[in-house]
Amino acid sequence: MALSTDVTLQADTKPRFPAKCIVCHSRPNDTIRIAQNSSNGLSSFFTPVLLLFGWSRVELPICHGCKTRFRLQRWGRELISWGLIIVAVWLIMPHFSDWAPLTKKIVVGALVLLAISPTLVAGVIWPRIFDTTVRGGKVDYEFADAGYAAEFHELNKEYVIESEVDA
Repeated sequence: MALSTDVTLQADTKPRFPAKCIVCHSRPNDTIRIAQNSSNGLSSFFTPVLLLFGWSRVELPICHGCKTRFRLQRWGRELISWGLIIVAVWLIMPHFSDWAPLTKKIVVGALVLLAISPTLVAGVIWPRIFDTTVRGGKVDYEFADAGYAAEFHELNKEYVIESEVDA
């Protein structure tokens, strides 16, 4: 099973990336910035306004030709997941119209999570080329390629908190 290789750094660290394209590992001729959010996922589910706060950006080396593939993978998965969530809520909500509001949110949330679980499992089996997860004062940098993760670990070893790289 192809799981991601994670390297955890302190949140206030500006990470250094190898001089390779994040996608094809050739010499990069461009960069791409991705946004990461430090909001608690469970809290944001019940209070979506929290998603407006806690954003930061990280800049990655990339080839100009690989940008489209990277964006498609990143946004394509996101759009498919949100599309499935919207459809699941739309189909499930009418069946719980007589329930108390809090109970309805909890039950519908659990059923929606069950409905999108195949996409969550697919995300674990076929990880994104690169992703980040912010939690507390840490940032998990998740790489599909273990070799690239090892080089990233080496460049940032003084800031590494946790790592799945054999160093």
